[in-house]
Amino acid sequence: MSHSIAVIAGEAIVKAIKSVLAEGNPGILTPDLGGKGTTERLGKAIATALTNH
Repeated sequence: MSHSIAVIAGEAIVKAIKSVLAEGNPGILTPDLGGKGTTERLGKAIATALTNH
């Protein structure tokens, strides 16, 4: 993977993470982030946000 593709991919991942965290859904966020969700649920939400943008 070229450097620029890696940077673009990294930026997309960070954007997806920020989007999910900004929603603040307690059913998705893990307890350490103030929610009641699981790591699996949070990961799936981030993956969904990544594929939808």
